[in-house]
Amino acid sequence: MKMKDEEYNALHSCSRQELLGILADELTLPYGAELQRQPLIFEQPIPGTDTIHVLVLWERWARVPPQERGQIILEAFEQSQPALFHRITVALGLTLSEALSLGLLPYRVVPVRKSTDSVTAEQLRDALVKEGALQTPYGLMLSFPTRKLAEDAIGRLSAHIAGPYWAVQKITPASQPVS
Repeated sequence: MKMKDEEYNALHSCSRQELLGILADELTLPYGAELQRQPLIFEQPIPGTDTIHVLVLWERWARVPPQERGQIILEAFEQSQPALFHRITVALGLTLSEALSLGLLPYRVVPVRKSTDSVTAEQLRDALVKEGALQTPYGLMLSFPTRKLAEDAIGRLSAHIAGPYWAVQKITPASQPVS
């Protein structure tokens, strides 16, 4: 589905303060709250340290200079999650296509369905969307920076649709679709 020019401009024409407010609000939602499509926020604990790396996927970053994105993320955490703010060593804000082209989302959750299964393709699609999958030119994508996050998503998906309907697929950078 092609976005109209005015919809695209509205999506991408937020001020720095609006972006900061939206991101700070998103950080205050409890995990599992009704998911907005974006921003998608990944907090990755770094083993052996008390630090985290934060990746924020958001199409609204497209009009924000890369050097400002990290600062907006840090300010949003400082406002909404001060305990985590001091643990952040990397704050990266990217669009989905930027993250895919850099190979930062190598783990994808994919539905696995046989024609004889009682669950429909539409039910699987709806579950993916509720989990936060994004529509891309290549179809729905539910991608993660780590296998653990992808497996956690499968656990949540399986709670809604029980059965062997989900798999983690490792994508190599050469095979990553880029929009």
